[in-house]
Amino acid sequence: MNLAKLLFTILYFLHIYSCLWYFIGSYANDVGMVNWLDNRHLSEASYEVKYLEAFYFSTVTMISVGYGDIVPLSN
Repeated sequence: MNLAKLLFTILYFLHIYSCLWYFIGSYANDVGMVNWLDNRHLSEASYEVKYLEAFYFSTVTMISVGYGDIVPLSN
């Protein structure tokens, strides 16, 4: 039961951070700034693809050092 709670908690925080990362990219895209969506050529991709890329970034960042595939491009 403790393992299930741990996995649920990790997935919950991954979802929250993925949504936040997606929102930052989407907001920067609306404002006209260069962002990770443009860098990965995802501006015209579906919502699911953008979320999966954000989920991947959050997972790699949370589990390891990350920061090689998808990088922030603006201040």
